[in-house]
Amino acid sequence: MNELINQLYEEFKGIGSPAIVRNGQKNDAFELVVLKILYGRLLDLTFDKEHIEEIQKYIIAPPDAGIDIFIEKGDGDDSVFDIIQVKNKELTESELRDAFSTMERTVRDFCKSPINISSENCREILSKSSLDNNNKKNCSYFVVHTGNIREFHGMHDYEHVINLVDLQILSKSKKDKVEEDTLSITGEGGYMPFGKPDDNQSALICNINGYDLATLNNKYYSTEIGRNILFGHNLREQLNPKTSKSYTGMKKTVKECPKNFWYYNNGITIVAEEVEPQKNGDTTSITLRRFSVVNGAQTTSSLGLILQEAERNRDDKIKEALKQTYVIARILKVNDPDTENCVAIYNNTQNPITSRDMVANNEEQRKLYDRLIDTSYPQIYMEIRRGSKIPQSFNKSFVHRKTSNETLAQLAYAGYFLQPFTAKDKKAALFNNDISQTQYTMNEIYHRIFHLDPDNDKESGVLFRKTKNEIDELLFTQELYKEGKTYLKNIIQDRLDLERKQFESETDSDQKIAIQTRIDRDSSMLEAIGICMFYYITTYYEFDAQYGSSWKNKRFDFEKFYQDKSYRKELVADFADFFLVRTIQVLLGTAKENGKAANINNWVRSLMCQTKYLEKLRADIGYDMNLSTQYDNLMNKYKVVPQ
Repeated sequence: MNELINQLYEEFKGIGSPAIVRNGQKNDAFELVVLKILYGRLLDLTFDKEHIEEIQKYIIAPPDAGIDIFIEKGDGDDSVFDIIQVKNKELTESELRDAFSTMERTVRDFCKSPINISSENCREILSKSSLDNNNKKNCSYFVVHTGNIREFHGMHDYEHVINLVDLQILSKSKKDKVEEDTLSITGEGGYMPFGKPDDNQSALICNINGYDLATLNNKYYSTEIGRNILFGHNLREQLNPKTSKSYTGMKKTVKECPKNFWYYNNGITIVAEEVEPQKNGDTTSITLRRFSVVNGAQTTSSLGLILQEAERNRDDKIKEALKQTYVIARILKVNDPDTENCVAIYNNTQNPITSRDMVANNEEQRKLYDRLIDTSYPQIYMEIRRGSKIPQSFNKSFVHRKTSNETLAQLAYAGYFLQPFTAKDKKAALFNNDISQTQYTMNEIYHRIFHLDPDNDKESGVLFRKTKNEIDELLFTQELYKEGKTYLKNIIQDRLDLERKQFESETDSDQKIAIQTRIDRDSSMLEAIGICMFYYITTYYEFDAQYGSSWKNKRFDFEKFYQDKSYRKELVADFADFFLVRTIQVLLGTAKENGKAANINNWVRSLMCQTKYLEKLRADIGYDMNLSTQYDNLMNKYKVVPQ
């Protein structure tokens, strides 16, 4: 670890404005070490001085208001945040509590008003994010230190401690698998083999102690990269034990009759590249190398959470109960990637609810992926399996062209079908396998987007009927929303801060009422701006449907957008002023007209909102004769390059 700290210190010291690694402050480089280990692969980051601008998006240079690393994940309305404080020293329980309190206080203060944050560096990075009152509940807090403590009494579920051992384990796992671990097993004879140990494929069946399995889980579960390593990428999406009824049942069994756990549970499946059993007296241990749990993630993570809670509550009875709990395990030695993938898929198909990982090998997904990534212009990378490596031929400078099949499907519903509610509400059901029907591929929602009919293009899903240029424009529209949201959010927030100061200093009661009206208006705008991405895209495509025929054979100058900062700033501002402000206006207007103004967040999540929004948007466009000219001027200014 020290070697990596020294390496990154020498690479980054004094670089950047402000410098994320200060001269003479080697501990600053530990933040880069943490970023590299926990997020380097997930964010596809390169750690050298030539990529300092990319690194600076995530590291908050000191002074930092108690937040060293800030990560936003997800798209548009569904952002989640990892907020991290890094200490290159051993922390006590009291110091860990203080670290969490500081980060959580900073987030609360920022969401009230960014002006509350004294650190300019912290305020700037948080202001560029989607963090606000609507989604601050989506924050997970991490403290990284070099001591041994991982749990302490009173920790919340959204708080996580990562110690030096955790970092070292994660840093050694190079292939998105656990590099090596040893499990103790029990049972007469220790285990039952299947096949010959020296073959490329063999297996054994054994019983794993619940305490040992829980301990294994807790080495990895608190971080996304750790979960990917332990459970691989072929896992069901729902891995939050506390939201599962099965977790409650498992916890009750462990507490009341731990010896019956083996009888009630279906067991787990582990796939490893090397399996090495060894008997030592009465104990048999199995060393596994480069392995993942491909089935039984719910069982494994539930046992881990039970142990975690016991440690936080200092409940020795539950710990002892876990040691009396056993899980049946199939441990498969497999060295062929295709076989490993099939094992993962077939071991998860007993549940009709599938993740998008499970359809990654479907013909329609592969065909669409290949069509978008081929070298013809524009080249688009569509991730169909989480954690997949981006091809070297892909130009990452065009940020909007990196997407996922899930996001692309949502955008298609908002843009091509003008259904923003469906885009948001049906995300969870998109990849569900509805085995009760035979009419559609997977289900109707999936079918409209991804169905592939080689004999009749007109019957294929919408993404196969659209050209690559049309899909490129859809993705660019999302990028303009993201950047426009930051632009407009800062303007409205500055206006709010000024209005609040005016309200405090004003003595005339009538003037105070007028100022409060403006405060209420801007507060509503600020609330709506972070939850209206799909409505923004629908607005853009409704204008396109009514006025866009003259511009069908033109595209945006993407090259200039990513190379010319002043051009980019102007384009983002113009589109935010025309499309985003109008989106917010219509949303707030329909909410007020339908008695929903008190909770705009609930309003945008209703089907009625979609209906009323389109009615009002179309009426506004129809009655305002100047909009056609304004739209043409905007397109004439920016959509100028022949396709």
